[in-house]
Amino acid sequence: MNRRIYLVLLCVIVMFVAKIKAETIFETFNTDPTGSTWTCRIDGNSTFTYTYSASTGGYLNVGFIRDLTKVDRYTTALDATYDRTKEYWWEMDMQMDSTSYFGTKMGSTGVFKSDANNARSNMVGEYGYKTGIYSHRIDWLVYLDSGVVRYAVASDCANDVTLRLKTHYWWSVEDSNGYVKMDVYDIPTDTLLGTTGRFCAVKATESVSYDTFGLANKFGTPYSAIPLRAKIDNLYFSTEGSNANPVTPFIPEPATMCLLALGGIHICTRRTQRRIKKE
Repeated sequence: MNRRIYLVLLCVIVMFVAKIKAETIFETFNTDPTGSTWTCRIDGNSTFTYTYSASTGGYLNVGFIRDLTKVDRYTTALDATYDRTKEYWWEMDMQMDSTSYFGTKMGSTGVFKSDANNARSNMVGEYGYKTGIYSHRIDWLVYLDSGVVRYAVASDCANDVTLRLKTHYWWSVEDSNGYVKMDVYDIPTDTLLGTTGRFCAVKATESVSYDTFGLANKFGTPYSAIPLRAKIDNLYFSTEGSNANPVTPFIPEPATMCLLALGGIHICTRRTQRRIKKE
């Protein structure tokens, strides 16, 4: 066989195999996924409450309480355990509640290692810390297997405003480092509020691994019994690319919250629920 033809065929096969192994998760909360495709684990005092009404649709109400030993997570399993070389994108729509405790960061969204606590093997966006005149700050952090922690500030934001977080992580073949960029947008104006810029998260000699995607309380001293309250919608994770078909979040404005009493609520209790693997 001609060498050139062989190389072309080899490239096609490699691309085909990579495409087969790619995965995309897009949870819009049109129905309650708790206990089927998503698992709720509560060891501490956080809450994850599925909320639905005819006027607003479905979304997830969360209340994060940070803790040094107790892990609270709302996650879905990935198809494999990935390492620092795996490129991925994740996105999320959120609205912070002004009744929250903002003395420190309390919640996080991103990728986690299922058999580790919140202080190891995570690459996440964290939120809740009040800075100056702003209501809260959104950062991006990586917790490496070695215990090293790195972070970059993305944006200072106001409460009761619907935001879209968009994260891209990639591994550079030039220097073997892992890089990340997280942007924070206002919805519905699609205005860029802040960005981490290109940030070196994982160096060539370091390691990190993960096998789940979702939400978790932050590992740390529980300064307050008042949770960080937020509404979450449109959780997206992909190893193929960014979300080409985003949808409007079903997150009501604060003035319309009284309407939710007419809807249905599913509260995640203190138990781990088995995930049914997607087809």
